[in-house]
Amino acid sequence: SRTPDATSLQNTPHAQATTIKWSRTQTQRLLLEGGAAMGRTLYQELYQPSVIGDPSKSTDKVYVQTQIPIYSITDQANGKVFSAYENGYSGHGGNMQNARFQTTYVTGTHEMRGGVMIGHAVSPSPTWWSGDITMTFNNGNPQSVTMRIPSETRNGYWPDLGIYAQDRWSFKRASVTGGIRYDYYVGRVLDGTLPSSRWNPEQFFPGFRVQSWKDISPRVGIAYDLFGTGKTAPKWNIARYVAADGVSTAANNNPQTTIGRTDTRNWTDLNRDFTIY
Repeated sequence: SRTPDATSLQNTPHAQATTIKWSRTQTQRLLLEGGAAMGRTLYQELYQPSVIGDPSKSTDKVYVQTQIPIYSITDQANGKVFSAYENGYSGHGGNMQNARFQTTYVTGTHEMRGGVMIGHAVSPSPTWWSGDITMTFNNGNPQSVTMRIPSETRNGYWPDLGIYAQDRWSFKRASVTGGIRYDYYVGRVLDGTLPSSRWNPEQFFPGFRVQSWKDISPRVGIAYDLFGTGKTAPKWNIARYVAADGVSTAANNNPQTTIGRTDTRNWTDLNRDFTIY
């Protein structure tokens, strides 16, 4: 359970998507298609106004640092969270762009298709905690304090490339489908600066490539019209697919994540002022 001041405010300042599509029937047998899309999103979990004042200024470090720190407290005796949101402030989202081009050629027995897709994304993910700490009590008595370092990670990928070709061949009652796709994906940790806090100075980390994945994925399928009526057709197919990654692998290898940004220490509040200062 938690008190109202220990809940988070959730908002989405922007969630914008823009798409454009183009198609052209070049001939009776040739179709050309293309398109592009752009997305910009930001989802935030904020402290309550009682903790930091105006939540709209949550990303203004100068404003936040002038507020009187209010710390999140979790009581081990009953699991209750009070005073402030224990997960702190966090922002998620980013900017993404992708484009594709495809051509389709149809004859009497073949439907051949090929194309290319390419994508790019940048995903910043800031986090910080009021006062750079959270506290743990036991039945109202201070037990420990967890010191926390904020982060300002930036991850992304470029390129996310896919090139593919496929053909569907109709022969009497049988239809045979075959295709192949080549994927090339590079995940990156981008240049980033670890923000200063009560426990650390500011530190710059240069970006680097995390993974460079290349995959070839074939597929083939067969369908057969048993009676020539189009109503009964057993089908068989086999294919290989790659799983989507986004920026998760890069984020797990970002030095702002791997350095270890928390340190929990026992705390006995001898003067009973409920603060470590």
